[in-house]
Amino acid sequence: MKPLFAEPATPETKPDFADIPEDILKKIGRRLAGEVEDGDVVYGSFSASAGYVLTLDSGIRVFAKGTHPGEMAHGTQHLRQEIAAYENLPVLKDVSPAYYSFVTDNDEDGWSLGLWEYIAPDAPAPTADAVRDIMTLLVRVHQSDVPAGALRPAREQNFISGFFQDEKKWRRLRDEEKTRDKFLSLFTSAADGVAWLDHALESLIAWQADNATRVYVEGLIHGDLRLDNVLFGGGRVYLVDWPNACIGPVLFDLVFIAAHLESLGLCKAEDSIAAYRAAGGQPFVSDDAATAELCAMLGAVSGYFADQAYRAVPEKLPRLRWMQKSMLLACLNILSRFGKIESPPAFAGAAPAA
Repeated sequence: MKPLFAEPATPETKPDFADIPEDILKKIGRRLAGEVEDGDVVYGSFSASAGYVLTLDSGIRVFAKGTHPGEMAHGTQHLRQEIAAYENLPVLKDVSPAYYSFVTDNDEDGWSLGLWEYIAPDAPAPTADAVRDIMTLLVRVHQSDVPAGALRPAREQNFISGFFQDEKKWRRLRDEEKTRDKFLSLFTSAADGVAWLDHALESLIAWQADNATRVYVEGLIHGDLRLDNVLFGGGRVYLVDWPNACIGPVLFDLVFIAAHLESLGLCKAEDSIAAYRAAGGQPFVSDDAATAELCAMLGAVSGYFADQAYRAVPEKLPRLRWMQKSMLLACLNILSRFGKIESPPAFAGAAPAA
């Protein structure tokens, strides 16, 4: 296997270490009983949020991430939601780097940084072992206890809720001609895209509608589980970046990470799902319902990315549309292997089929 699309070489636009105000650095030093001597920018997520590895005079290295002037308005809210997750979910102490503290300049449009244990990354693990380890940890999260009232349900969570509403997504491609035309620009041949939509669109809309009312197996979910939110370090695996934590369908997490692994050319989604179940996870209400549940979830997830991938590339986020297009094509390929839709036509810029 190989990645569906080549990754853009340019990373997200992030502030330099020198941009951190002195008063924020002093607050970090006081919280961690030391003085910040140096720092390096860290890339990985598909956002323009600040991210650093900070070195203190004690020799301790700390991962700091958060918001800064000029970042998206919801960044501070996301950071506070993530910190609340670390403070209220016991399982995160076992599956994620240790959370230390939080510093802010008390300006909602200014600087706020969460501080975590820094985990030096290992060399990439062999694919089969990596998938097994990710799925073992994911099952642990999904089956963990959550204190009453600690989290909202997925259908009310600010980011996740859109995946469970039977609005927009695939419906826009049927109801809005201008949106349909923009979507068709994703394909090498618009005519082939039209022919494919004529066959597949009503099924995709039906699965999206099914997903909005379907009852799934639920538990604590990450809510944005891609490989960039998985860290291999110190001989183990960590799941990171928890602002979207909520109570919802465990299949949502599983489809997300399975599609992302496939989009990167690491393994087929079916292998990820098998590894999850081998680790003791049960993502389906019953084996008889498995295919219907997968189609419903894939229909909704692919619809979300179908309504994003054609948009202009944000100036500060050059890799965002690449990820969204990759996730869209992976989901459609999975559905086509199930025999539920025809294989999508060639996407512009896609790697040639092996």
